[in-house]
Amino acid sequence: MATTPEGKQVPVSADILAKAQSVIDGYTATMTERANAYIERRAQGIGEEQSGSYNAFDLAVLSPIQFVATPPYLPHKVIAGGELTLVLAYMWTNPTVDVANGFLNPASLQLGGRPYRVRFEQVDLTNVTNGPDFAIINTFGPIAPMLTVLPWFFIAPNPGVNPRLMELNVTADVTFPLQPWAAFATNHFDLDNDPAFLGIPGTGPGWRHGQPLRYLVYPK
Repeated sequence: MATTPEGKQVPVSADILAKAQSVIDGYTATMTERANAYIERRAQGIGEEQSGSYNAFDLAVLSPIQFVATPPYLPHKVIAGGELTLVLAYMWTNPTVDVANGFLNPASLQLGGRPYRVRFEQVDLTNVTNGPDFAIINTFGPIAPMLTVLPWFFIAPNPGVNPRLMELNVTADVTFPLQPWAAFATNHFDLDNDPAFLGIPGTGPGWRHGQPLRYLVYPK
C-alpha cells in the first residue's frame, strides 16, 4: 500500500531530494548497523539486551536538517525560518524471538500486514499554539521491516522579531483493532555540542534519552 500523508506538504526540488536521499541513506546505514549489532548480541546470549525487557516496537528521531551551503548536512537545534527542513524518524519492529518475554513469534512477524499511523506532533512553545503537525499512514508488508524510514519535509515559518521555540514529538499507532500497539520516540539524535560553563558539565553530540526534541527557529 502506498504511503498516505496527512497534513501540509511542501514541494521539494529534484536536487534537494537527491541531497536528502544521500543523508537518509547515510543515517539508515548507521541505524541498520546498530540494529544488526543488537540482534547479534541477542543471538550470542550476551549483554543487557538478552536479559532485559524485549523492546518490540519503538521510534527514534533526528533533530531537523536543512540543505544549505555545502555538505555534510547535519541535524541541528537552531534552524532558519523560511527554509526547507527535513525531520527524519525511524520506526523499529523487533525481528528476534524472546520466548521468556512472550514473543515466540517476533514483533516483525506479528505486525506483518498491519496498518499504522505515524504522527509528527508539534507545539509552538513561544506562542503556546498547536502544530503544524503531519501524519504518515501506511501498512506493513507481510513481515514488518526492522527499520521503517519516515521522512517529513516542511518549511518553518519566519518567526518575525522573536525566535520561535518548537517541541516535536513522534508517535506511532498500529491501527488494527485487535492489535493496538503504540509507541512514541523517547530518543532523538542531537549533533550539537553543549560546552561546559559555570561548573555545569558539558554534553557532547549524540543520542538524547527522555528529553523532548526542541529546536529554535530564527528569522533570517
